[in-house]
Amino acid sequence: MIDKITEEYIEGLKKIGLTDDESLVYFTLTRHGKKGTYVKDLVYHIPLKRTTIYSILNRLIEKKCVKIAEKSDAPKKAKIFVATSPSVFIDETIRKKKKELKIIEDIRSNLANKLESVYLESMEYSFKDIDEFLQPYFKPLMDKGWKVIEHTIEKSRMNYMFDIYDCALLIPNAKFVKDCGFIIIKFDHIVEKDIDTLNFIINLLKRIGKEQVLNKDIGVKDLKISDSKIEFYDNMYHSFKTEFLWENTKDFQELTKSVILPIGDKIFFLWAETYEFVKEMVYAIFNVERISR
Repeated sequence: MIDKITEEYIEGLKKIGLTDDESLVYFTLTRHGKKGTYVKDLVYHIPLKRTTIYSILNRLIEKKCVKIAEKSDAPKKAKIFVATSPSVFIDETIRKKKKELKIIEDIRSNLANKLESVYLESMEYSFKDIDEFLQPYFKPLMDKGWKVIEHTIEKSRMNYMFDIYDCALLIPNAKFVKDCGFIIIKFDHIVEKDIDTLNFIINLLKRIGKEQVLNKDIGVKDLKISDSKIEFYDNMYHSFKTEFLWENTKDFQELTKSVILPIGDKIFFLWAETYEFVKEMVYAIFNVERISR
């Protein structure tokens, strides 16, 4: 029967990487201090078979938290096993964990973005797979290497009197935020100067945008979306200032630029990593809609 104090030590040792049995054997050895003890004595104190204890000791030796005494006065020259100093063992464990974390951070810096690109490219749509309504807007972008990776159409005239074309594109030259958003909300009447409709869509986009980001498992624990303005071709348009609060950080960070363009019977919502990328999408839209720049 293991006493309560032993259980508490075992739980602590498990948190730094030892199994239940390894924790029990190591803790038992620490009670023998620098003198250590041999397996026969451990069998007496621990409810485990001799062969099992030998196996565990070998694993603990590999983990450098147990060693064999150089000289042994035990009967028949039996091996004396000694626990490594707990402070030394725990400090070494911390050092190893920091080294492992550094390796993961290096992978994150050097490989994650490349893997993300491979992941996103696997969802690519060909030009002929894109809805005919969208093709004129996307052709100049795809000619430059942009790729369509998401393509959703919701026709809801019966309920909301508008259709939604919700698309995501992969930008070849983006550094951190590889994808971007290209949404068209198409009505059956002119909405370009309809303030009530525009305000409704603005609030809808903010609410849905926040829900979608927070529901994704991308490490964002909070999101702030506030109204802003942005200029394209000497005209001011509504925009969102979107700030992300990542896990293990204290400060919000703005990572994207966006714009809302009301044109005729359509409202375009575009977002991307930089102003320049958004501008490329605006340029393509203005060409199709025959708007002078």
